[in-house]
Amino acid sequence: MRFSTAALPFALFAIVNSGAPAPYKAHRYTPPNDCEIDTFEWKFALAVLDLDCDYKKYDVDHDLDFVIEIPDGQLEHGCGPVYPLSNCEDCFDVFNYGGYTPKKTKYKRGGEPCGDGDECELELFCEIDANDCDLLITLKNGVLKDEKHRTGEIVANHQFQFDKPTQSDALYTKGFSIVHEHGAYLLALEHKTKFWHCKVNENGLYKIYDAKIGGQCSPIELLVLKSGEKAFANKYNKGKW
Repeated sequence: MRFSTAALPFALFAIVNSGAPAPYKAHRYTPPNDCEIDTFEWKFALAVLDLDCDYKKYDVDHDLDFVIEIPDGQLEHGCGPVYPLSNCEDCFDVFNYGGYTPKKTKYKRGGEPCGDGDECELELFCEIDANDCDLLITLKNGVLKDEKHRTGEIVANHQFQFDKPTQSDALYTKGFSIVHEHGAYLLALEHKTKFWHCKVNENGLYKIYDAKIGGQCSPIELLVLKSGEKAFANKYNKGKW
């Protein structure tokens, strides 16, 4: 069946005004703020925290719930490994912020040194052994990669996962950063640290999203756990990334 192109503008107007979904349009990427890190020199893992949790209540017996990646690139947590806070270098100081002296090294986005007029200071990162991680991620120019060189993205149903190639209707394929809030470093998307985990089954398994998709979802934040493994081969990034 053939359609006249002259009828298309009216047809599109009718679809939008009928309440039917409008044609897909990707979100526009906005650059990071000066105190956001959009390129990080270290590989890192992620752990799930309840939104607005009181970190000061965490003690050495607390377990961090790692985000893991299944073979098809989906991210989940709840049935995977946990990591004792006591095994994490500087984590106890981070969660009891206010009782330690932060490092005085200044930075701006990308991890580059700040000038004298900049006010961003490099606080303590939670640090873990790379060998203890199921998933290690890199961040460069707002783009996340896993160790299979798949790209972190928010797909059309709002799920957070890694794909290669990226899905054509993905909502976000960049715009990620690391920000310092509430005394800890958190993963952010478009400057926001709020994500959602949505229950999959009664065994405590959750998938991760950038939006609430139903009553089985609750808000979370994603703690950045710095490893001792460099993300890039050298400062010119000529190595494999």
